[in-house]
Amino acid sequence: DTPRADSAVVAADGPSGTTGVLPQQQINLEPPAGRKSKALGYAIVTAEGSFAFQAEGLERSNRYDVWLSNSPEDALPLGFARYDTKSKTLAGAVQLPAEAGTFSSLVITRQTAEKPTRPGTVVLRGPIKTR
Repeated sequence: DTPRADSAVVAADGPSGTTGVLPQQQINLEPPAGRKSKALGYAIVTAEGSFAFQAEGLERSNRYDVWLSNSPEDALPLGFARYDTKSKTLAGAVQLPAEAGTFSSLVITRQTAEKPTRPGTVVLRGPIKTR
């Protein structure tokens, strides 16, 4: 079952307090190469194995999903967040799954499906340091 949440908070099922999933880091989120966009964001990975993210400059959309990804075919959904029309931002937090260290990037995608099985249009991406 894919973890899901609503509003601006992304939640995940599973044990809390997982340590050592990824090293502490800031992940800078930028539009994919060749995309003209003013969107920017960042995610902070904590020593406790969770992360929080914030993004701004995104186009208005009913749904954005957050994924760990190696490729469109090798991606793990973490949850979704709705665009806040007042602040024009997207923000949330999630406990990282144990397999987080096997992925090379964090991506935020614009989705059209209610329960997507793979990432939609990537609007922001950032590299993950696994160790």
